[in-house]
Amino acid sequence: MDWSKGADGAYEDYATGHCTGCKSRNTEMYLGTSTEGDAHSCIRHNFYDTRAFPANCYSGREKDVNGENKLECQYCNNGYHVSTDAEGLQICNQNTADAAADNRVDNCQMAMGDDGGLLRCFECNNGYVLVQENGQSDVCMSGTWMTTDHFLGDYEYFDHDYSNCRRLWKNHPRYTADHPFVDSSTNNLTVSQLPVCEQCKYGY
Repeated sequence: MDWSKGADGAYEDYATGHCTGCKSRNTEMYLGTSTEGDAHSCIRHNFYDTRAFPANCYSGREKDVNGENKLECQYCNNGYHVSTDAEGLQICNQNTADAAADNRVDNCQMAMGDDGGLLRCFECNNGYVLVQENGQSDVCMSGTWMTTDHFLGDYEYFDHDYSNCRRLWKNHPRYTADHPFVDSSTNNLTVSQLPVCEQCKYGY
């Protein structure tokens, strides 16, 4: 479901990169070490695996706890956010109305754990797009940019919907001092200021 990134924040290719998160929409999947020794494999949790799969978890991962290989949640289901249990394993708790109290990204569909004090989200709710910036917590931003002009030939479209985009990266080299990343809440935008989607949501 996700792939490793280089130091510049861009996704690595198949020769240098590896899987960092597994897709498990209708099955219990986790990121772990395969029987062949591949440490970045997506493994289906089955009847023979006696480790409990984390409740309300979209996708898990293996974690060493005092020499014992256990499962923790990597991405929570919609409506849940990450906390840790007594063993330091990530678990999923139901959201409250207060995102700050939950220590989660507001409007996040698939919440991730705290990353060195920064909040992380894998994918935002419908109508929102994930915006990431180096050294900052993730943000689920309104997915519609309204412009005062339009693209040639699109004479009636002044709203530009990015909600099927998974991620926009503010630090991408394409954004410069002359053409910076512009938030969707900015007034009087032109189409020349629209961002570029870095990665689509699953299914798009």
